[in-house]
Amino acid sequence: MSLKLIVGLIIKLGLTALLVWFLLGNKDLTFENMKNAVNSADVRLLAAASVVSIIVALLQIIRWYEHLKTAGLNYRFRAAAGSWFAGNLLGFISPGRVAELGRGFFLDRTKVKECAKATLAERAFFIEAVFVISIAAFVVASSRLITAYGGANFFYLFLLMVVLAVVGWIIITNGHKIKAISRFALFDAFPRNAENRFYLANLSLILCALMAVQIFLLFRSFYPVSLTSSFVTAELTMAALIFFPVTIGNLGVREGAFVLLMSRLEGMPHQFAVSAGLLLFLQNIVIPSIIGAVVILKSRLPGKLA
Repeated sequence: MSLKLIVGLIIKLGLTALLVWFLLGNKDLTFENMKNAVNSADVRLLAAASVVSIIVALLQIIRWYEHLKTAGLNYRFRAAAGSWFAGNLLGFISPGRVAELGRGFFLDRTKVKECAKATLAERAFFIEAVFVISIAAFVVASSRLITAYGGANFFYLFLLMVVLAVVGWIIITNGHKIKAISRFALFDAFPRNAENRFYLANLSLILCALMAVQIFLLFRSFYPVSLTSSFVTAELTMAALIFFPVTIGNLGVREGAFVLLMSRLEGMPHQFAVSAGLLLFLQNIVIPSIIGAVVILKSRLPGKLA
């Protein structure tokens, strides 16, 4: 492990501890309240959320496999799945998930650079999907957001999402033509034809929608929230995680966003919002990372998965 990665991990651990400490300072987040929240949860909805989390993981693997094919990297689906899980663990422990670019290290050690570019393309499409669906969430929940946070805040955030979505799509479609950045050859794995872009963009949009369904089921297992509030909370939280990937597995950032949004939009008790966030962390981050650790231990040598 390099010195930079170690320093980054230490920083993430520190920020994670700081955010968790801040959340635990909330008078509603006592051990007893958290225990009662978990005990009162609807088991059927928690089970449904778990099923959706499996579908979410499968779709993410499919997206990774399709991005590899688009980049001209043809590997077995099983090998692509293994490298995705391994990359999930690397992203979990690294600052800003930057080590996730090393997925190719566990797929084909002769194509690590090319796999990193495919990872960059995959992440770019997902981020663009988050911005696009966040715009839809703003429109759908405009009255709720304006009432809760004021018209000026709503306008500025909405405008920011629109600008980011437009700039993101320009980079995705024409990044290889922009002289200032094309010379770094970062866009070699980005699809050049409209058909591939449409296909990969829709996979990312479906993924964001499925994640929103998963979050809704987790919220509803604790508290009777509306679909609209859950939808806007899910998408704005995803956007927040893109802007602030500063903790281990985004721990604290996600839970803080849930508390901030759901308490204002739905009056959801803080312990329920945090419990939903921790379960999402378990389903989407911890479990795939554990599988990734097993994959890495079984592969032993880089490139053995292919």
